This record gives sequence, C-alpha cells and structure tokens, in this order.
Amino acid sequence: MSLSRNSAHQAVLDSASAVLLQALSSPSPAPRLSAIRAPRIGSSFHRFRSTAFQGLCHGRFIARGWVVLTSVSVLFNLKERLQSLRMLKGLGQFLQHPDDLQSVYAVAASVQGSPMAAQMMRHMLSEPGIAAMIQEQWRPAAIDLDALEQLPAGSLGQCYASQLKAQGITPETLIDPAPITNDQDFIVHRLKETHDIVHVLTGFGVDGVGEIGLQAFNLAQNRSPLAVLLIFGGMLKTLQDDQPLEALLHAISRGFEMGLKAECVVGYKLEDGWQRPLSEWRAELKLPQALA
Repeated sequence: MSLSRNSAHQAVLDSASAVLLQALSSPSPAPRLSAIRAPRIGSSFHRFRSTAFQGLCHGRFIARGWVVLTSVSVLFNLKERLQSLRMLKGLGQFLQHPDDLQSVYAVAASVQGSPMAAQMMRHMLSEPGIAAMIQEQWRPAAIDLDALEQLPAGSLGQCYASQLKAQGITPETLIDPAPITNDQDFIVHRLKETHDIVHVLTGFGVDGVGEIGLQAFNLAQNRSPLAVLLIFGGMLKTLQDDQPLEALLHAISRGFEMGLKAECVVGYKLEDGWQRPLSEWRAELKLPQALA
C-alpha cells in the first residue's frame, strides 16, 4: 500500500509540473485545480491534493514570478562564481610566479568588486586618520630617492631609500597613475604607495617569508582580502616545494600580533615625516623596535 501511495504522490507532482509549464507558456487564464489528475486512492488523498496545490495553482503570475526570482538568484550566484574564478586565476598566477610583482597585482585585481573588498573599504573608512586624509584631500609629495638617501642615518626616509635602491625599485613603479575619483580609489592608492614604507617600519624583509609576514600584518590592520589570498598562496607554495613551514608560520603569527597591537599605520602621514628617526615612528605607531 505504501508503494502505491508513493506512486500516487509522484503522479501528482508530475501533473503539477505540467500545469506550471502551461502557466508559464500560455496566455490563457490560470489552470483549474481539476487539471491535476491523480489516481483514486481515497477521499483523504483527494483532500491532500487540494490543500497541497491550492496555492500553487492560483495563477500563472505566481508561477512566472517564481521563475523570475529563481532566475535573478541564479544571476547573483553566477556573479559570485565568476568572482571566485577570477580569484583562483589570480592565485594560480601568483603560485607560478611568486616573486613577480605583476602576479601580486593580478591577485589584487581579482578581488576588486568582491564582498571582501567592500568589507575592507568599510573598515578602512572607519579609521579616523584615513577619514581625515580623505576630507582634506591630502596626497604625499613626489618621492626623490636621492634626496631621501641624504637624510640622517636611521631616519625613515634614509632607510626607505636604501631598501628601494637595493631592490632596484623606483617610486614610479609603486605609485598608481590612475586618478583618485572617490574614497575607494584613495584607499587603493594609499595601500599600494605605503607598502614598502610599512616594510621598513615593521622590519619584515622583502624575501618570501618576510612578505607573507607583512601580509599577516596587513590583514590584521586593514582586513585586506589580498592578504588572505597571498598568505594562503604562500603556505600552499611552501608545501608544494616540500619546504619547512616553521619560519612562515612564525612570521604569520608575528604579523598578526603586531598588526592587532599597532595603530593604523597607513592612516598616518608617513611621507611628511621622512626625516624622523625610525625608532621614533615605531614608538608612536606602537610597533616593536626590532623583530624578535
């Protein structure tokens, strides 16, 4: 008897599906409830049939509305899936060329417009220093590495210039030439132009382990989705190369700890204080004087 009852239920569902398809394709009035046919298995089942599908068959407008909502939902899911694919592509490029700055930019581009990026923007805009910079439309002066290198030894500017020259990097490669048209643009520019300054202030090296340690610091400070992907990519690359994880995990742990304790570093006008001793800046920003 139970098998017969299940077959009857399936027959009702099949008939209901046919009615829904008719409602979607036909301009005629809503189908009548009697259009749904089911095997005769007793009056109780007929009552079940009536109550189960009464609301469903109110009209083609309900059915069409349901399909529209479903289609919109699929479109939203499609957008999220495409975003995920872009992030995976960027991460794959980073894993292939972890030392190439362009691969880092590819990962950064892949998270633009994502919910994670929006969350980071909200967090950064809540920082008083960032909000003040945006309010007064502050921008740093152009960087002259030769002039900065002449500043007193141990100053932020002298340490910064020495680090960039040792890497063969010019300030032009670190400055986004695109115009700043809104608050989000300002934050993107600010994070990019201060990257190597934060390297100097935190003491994290520019090797692979140091870069991942700095990304942990950035994640704690800025809620950066780029940092999440680079940390994950760095750990995965280490495992793929069968390298020990201890140094990387220590750098990540150290970066998280420093980032949570420090002031919002990029919310300070660091470039206005090139001449200040590095130790003075670190004290103000609540950063350790040297990495442990």
